[in-house]
Amino acid sequence: MAGDFYLQHIELWSEKIKVMEQEFELPVEYRGQELNFAGRIVTVGYVYKLYILIHDEEFVFERDDDGKYRVLTEGVTYETPVDRGLLEAVIAVLDELSEA
Repeated sequence: MAGDFYLQHIELWSEKIKVMEQEFELPVEYRGQELNFAGRIVTVGYVYKLYILIHDEEFVFERDDDGKYRVLTEGVTYETPVDRGLLEAVIAVLDELSEA
């Protein structure tokens, strides 16, 4: 019963807020290699997040209060550890693209 109410609430909410997704490929140069990562932009209302697949793990990137990108890791555990330098290289490309 409560689950039905919850599902109805979600359906009404999703009708009022437009959710859009767009896929993209992000080229990143890291340690002398050209890497390409699949990603998707998820937009809800006026807010968007970038979901980027790095070594079979999906990382979520968003802008901070200063307009720079950051990766969301709080409360998230990943199967395989990813080099922090690689994440910083991805952020550098995102920041560079947003300035263009």
